[in-house]
Parts: sequence; structure tokens; C-alpha cells
Amino acid sequence: MYQYWTALPQFLGFGKLVTDKAQANVNHGYVVDTTLTDAQRTELAQIRVAYGSASTDANIAAEARSIGRSLVVFTDNHGEAMVQANGDFNLTFADCDTNVFGGGKHCAKDDKVGTSNIVSTVDYPDFRGKHFPVKSNSLAVTWTWGGYKEVTIEPGELDQFKYIVFHALDRDGFCAQTLPGSVSLHPVLSSWDALWTVGANDPIESVDFLIDSGEGIIVGQSGGGSINDGKQFGIGVPTFFTGTSTTDRDFRRLNGSIEECQAWIRVSNSLLGILNVLATAHDDEGDIGFDRIIDFSSSASYQLTFRWSLITWAGKNGISPSDALKGTVGTGANNIFDKVTAVYGWNQASQTWLGFFPAGVSVPGANDLTALTNGSAYWIAIKGPDGVTWTIGTNVN
Repeated sequence: MYQYWTALPQFLGFGKLVTDKAQANVNHGYVVDTTLTDAQRTELAQIRVAYGSASTDANIAAEARSIGRSLVVFTDNHGEAMVQANGDFNLTFADCDTNVFGGGKHCAKDDKVGTSNIVSTVDYPDFRGKHFPVKSNSLAVTWTWGGYKEVTIEPGELDQFKYIVFHALDRDGFCAQTLPGSVSLHPVLSSWDALWTVGANDPIESVDFLIDSGEGIIVGQSGGGSINDGKQFGIGVPTFFTGTSTTDRDFRRLNGSIEECQAWIRVSNSLLGILNVLATAHDDEGDIGFDRIIDFSSSASYQLTFRWSLITWAGKNGISPSDALKGTVGTGANNIFDKVTAVYGWNQASQTWLGFFPAGVSVPGANDLTALTNGSAYWIAIKGPDGVTWTIGTNVN
């Protein structure tokens, strides 16, 4: 979230002066932005501490330092000045979704999260009356999100074990402090986030995991936190950096990322059933929750009778009826394509029945049921006269 703006002795926006050492970290005009709230002033003071720009002299106003919304700086011998603008302040989160489980703002990569208008005024304070101040054009800057947060289900060492893994990059698209001289004001890496507090709501990034339905227990977690005696929830599991951790197992990165912050729990379900886990990440955008269903089984079977049977589809979401009946997806699935005469499903949106007919696959327009939805009900007709056992793969998503 950095932008550079040159030739602006006066600058409206949060920025850091980039000039020679003699003038560094000095706002010569001591300009105060009167539009800020008390909470925003406090946050700017915390940002100055994070950047090492806080005043150590009680007689010097905080606004004399380089971090601020309005700066007055000197040009160099070429008549140029430069500031570095960081958009991570007073964000609107305009394009971010409100998370339904935690209520916080859940931002995806490249979401618009704020805008700034930057303007400069060139002035000659020693020659006022001869040279008048000149105002520049207004520059509009759009700030976009560089990180992400997601939860995945990863396979364990045996069928009875699964890992529920939280993946995250911070607002600038980094996990750790990777750029020389950079400061991540709201990092998702717990060890960095614990170093300072910025803003009124800036908890240390950690993740809570809760088994809220189904059989199973938590048998391990990354990095720390606490697991309750009943092994049903883990509280305060910290995030770790996949690039340097030597004690935590790390998993595949998302979106082609080279580095990533992760936190995980290891769950066990010896009956190989269904388990539901709610993972909640805490940060200054608010709580963000992820509801995940874990299927430890690999197959399920339906007993189809002549002529019609009603089933609830438990296999891959979006699979075509043809592939489902042929058993092309999933471990242990069998082929009953030639034994079925029709499949019907109700379309709630159009209030119509959609059908699939194996004998009419090559007939244009004969089949309008093109995909099976996990959790939806379907009527299936078989040729008979005997019943059919249909085994499908379930752990296929």
C-alpha cells in the first residue's frame, strides 16, 4: 500500500518524508489535521512509534515528526521533494464482504479498501509578497488489498486424521517483515503483531477452532494456544511463518504464494463420519469465521428399489448425472449407468422438475438436469426387477 509523490512541499495524506538525512523525520510546518478524531490521533501516534518517528522531546509537538496527514517539507537543490504514502490508515473497506460468522470485514486480493486525494502547495516562506503560493493538481489514489484469509481441509497421516488449516497474508501481501525498512502495521503473523498495538481494535492475530457438531476430537495444534479438556475447541492458536518455522508442520500455500502465515489443528474421527468445524480469526478488521464440513469417509451407498427411490446426494457437488451414475469420481464408486432409466431433481428457482435420461444422452434437449448438488434430493428410477446397490465417492471435494 505504498505510493510515491514528488514535488509536494505540502502533502495531505499519511506519509513519510524521503529526503537527505539533515531533513529526515521533520515536518517543518508542524501542521495539524483538524479533521481527525481523538481515536485517529492516537492511532497516528502509535504509527509514529512503529516507524521509529515518535518525538522523544516533550517540548516538540507530535506533528513535527514525519508521520502525519499534512506535511511541510523542503525541496532539494533540484527543487524537488518526495514523500512516501502508506494507505493503511482510515480505510473504508468499500469492496470487502461482511463476514456472516464473525461480523468483520473479509477482504479478498485487489478489493478496493480506500481512496486518497493528495495535493501540494509550493510556497516561498522567505519571499511572501513577491512569490505567491501555487497549488498543484489533486491526485486521486485508490488503495487495494494485497492479502487474503482462507481455511482448507488437508489430509492426515491416516484416514481418521485431518488438518484444518488457516492461511493468511497481511494487507500488503506479505506474512513476515520482508522488505528492508518496511513496517507492517497490522501483520497476520502473531509474533510480529505482538510487538505493537495500532488502532483501537488491534488484537494479536490468532485463530480459535471449535468442533460444533459431529464426532471427533482435536488431537494437536500448531504453535501454541490451548485445547480444552474435552478436546472440542482450541483457543488462541497463533499464526506462524511457513518460511522459517522449524517446529510447526506447514502446508501448501494458496494462490501461488511463496510465503504464508498459517495456523492449524489436527482432528481425529475414528468412526470415519462427518465433522463440522468453525474457525474464527481475530484481527483489527473484526472477527472472520469459516465454517467447514470434514468428511472422513470415502464412500456411501444407496439401496435403489424398483421402480423409484428418493436419495439425498452426498457426493461431489456439481458432478454431471452421467459421471455420477458411471462412478467416475471417488474411491469405491460403482457403475450403474445401464440400470437407470431416469433421474429427476426439483429446481427451486424455476419451480420445475429437471430430468436426466441415460437412453437419451445423445438426444438434443432431452436432458436438462446437468449437475447434482450436494445435499439436494433426487428421484431415481431403475429398470428392475431386482434392486441395485449404488456406491458413490463422498470425500471428493
